[in-house]
Amino acid sequence: MKYLIAPAAALLTTPVLAHEGAHLHPHASDPAWAPIVVGTVALACLARLIWVRR
Repeated sequence: MKYLIAPAAALLTTPVLAHEGAHLHPHASDPAWAPIVVGTVALACLARLIWVRR
């Protein structure tokens, strides 16, 4: 059943995701700090893993 529902859901929701016009979440103002935070968290996790395995 999941093999029937997943493609149908993808086909039905794709037009909704491709909207145009003014809306409350402008895509041009994406946070520039997000990659820095994600990179810092990834490095912290890697350092913790190395510290624990030592």
